[in-house]
Amino acid sequence: MFNKLIIKILVIPVLLAVIFTSCRDDAWNEHYASQQTASNETLMQTIEKDPELSEFARILKETGYDDVLASSQSYTVWAPTNAALASGIDADTVTRFLQNHIARFNYSTADVANLQSIRVRMLNGKANPFARTAGGFTFGSANIIKKDIVTQNGVLHTIDSQVHFFKNVWENVSSTGNTDSIARYLSSYDIYLFDAARSTEIGTSPKGIVYDSVFIYSNAWLTKYGRLQLEDSVYTMILPDNNAWTNAYGKIKSYYKTYDKLLGETATTKTFQLTGISADSIQRAHTCQALVMDLVFRGKLDVIPGDSLVSTNGNVFHQPASLFTGAVKEESSNGLIYKSSNLTYKAADSWQKEIVVEAEKTTGREFANASLYTRVATNEALLFQISEKKYIELSPSSTNPNFQPEVVLEIPNTLAAAYNIYCVVVPAYERDTLALKDSTKVSFQLTYVDAGGVMKTNTAITRDPSTNLLYETSPKRLKKILIAQNFKFPFANFTGSPFMPLGSTKQNTVKIKVKTNVTNTEFTSGKYTRNLRVDCFILEPVNE
Repeated sequence: MFNKLIIKILVIPVLLAVIFTSCRDDAWNEHYASQQTASNETLMQTIEKDPELSEFARILKETGYDDVLASSQSYTVWAPTNAALASGIDADTVTRFLQNHIARFNYSTADVANLQSIRVRMLNGKANPFARTAGGFTFGSANIIKKDIVTQNGVLHTIDSQVHFFKNVWENVSSTGNTDSIARYLSSYDIYLFDAARSTEIGTSPKGIVYDSVFIYSNAWLTKYGRLQLEDSVYTMILPDNNAWTNAYGKIKSYYKTYDKLLGETATTKTFQLTGISADSIQRAHTCQALVMDLVFRGKLDVIPGDSLVSTNGNVFHQPASLFTGAVKEESSNGLIYKSSNLTYKAADSWQKEIVVEAEKTTGREFANASLYTRVATNEALLFQISEKKYIELSPSSTNPNFQPEVVLEIPNTLAAAYNIYCVVVPAYERDTLALKDSTKVSFQLTYVDAGGVMKTNTAITRDPSTNLLYETSPKRLKKILIAQNFKFPFANFTGSPFMPLGSTKQNTVKIKVKTNVTNTEFTSGKYTRNLRVDCFILEPVNE
């Protein structure tokens, strides 16, 4: 079935090739008209007449490619001599070997500028360099012995060695025996969709119409992190072997521990089943995704940068050489792979990142006992200290001390890991440089699923855990208030991901509330106001 797919998908490129061949041939024939006369023989006939190419001619005949090179289509052939083929074929199949030495269109040495090269698209989709050097001409790593032999349907060059066939990065992932763990995972995103518009009816059966079928291939992981299967893209990939996969999986797994289905709820709590198939599948999906999301880098990294390196996922790795320690570099047709038996990246660089939740974001936000305003920072003294230069301001809607201004924000994507948790509050000075008595006292509450599977809200936190001092805002200074130190969430909290199992979306179970904490006496005396200005919440990972 998939052979038919390949044939069908090649139909449009072949038609385009015919069109462009005609255009290219016109220019090429014009170029050669004044230099030499094209032979009346086909490429195949010309190859057969050269005793130094007898082995290459034999392979063409055995595979049926002699008919291809005798057709009216135009091709360029870089033919290895008998000596170059004496040790056997440098490819895993004869077809790949031949297709790696034949290209559509006519390519002559006149196409190559002095000391420069062009990339020639071969029949197998690979792109090989055709270069003019100080000593002559090369194709791939081979030297050209005889050049620009013009035939009825193309150009022949003879070369002194085979052009090595390199698999692309995706082919290396898929075909290397000791990397089948990552290959199975990434291939699980392969999708083949039937394309009725490009499929042809060839008959009927008791089950309905029979098609010569065309399928469209897609892979969500490749789309997001790098189209490793495309020859015109260039990537470097760290490719973990099965040992590296197993060790990394064991290291990461605990960060994504999660609970299972909801067992019941009351007005104030929810209780979840601690273990189950759903919990296991979600944990596995996130663990695998964390394992592979920072393995791909753009470009061909023959030399690893000394300062920093950015993965296609967007994470920045400082001193990136450590990622490649002990890895074995191998060429691919569209980049490089570094085969590794040990993945060395750290949680804080990859899967356990700082979480910042902006108070001005309305999604997952609730407030009470206040009027809420979104402010754009304008005070130059504070402008670059305020995250995204925006914050919220809450003004009390009641003088009743039992109804103090409060705001609750959902905190997404927390891991089963430790964090230092902060709230950044903005002073009144940001908007009013004369408001030097506008400070308030605040308290906090955390909501999360505890180790027993109960989603609960803890008691109010009123003091800094590092100093035991009551929380108090400053009228002039932006403050980063420590809410909890080295706080470990028992379960990961992910609300959804394109790489989670189908149907496994979950509600957000982590929230933080901040509210003013001012008594009537403190309020009426003017010691504190009940105005509250919140920039963001920050969860900083604690390295373990």
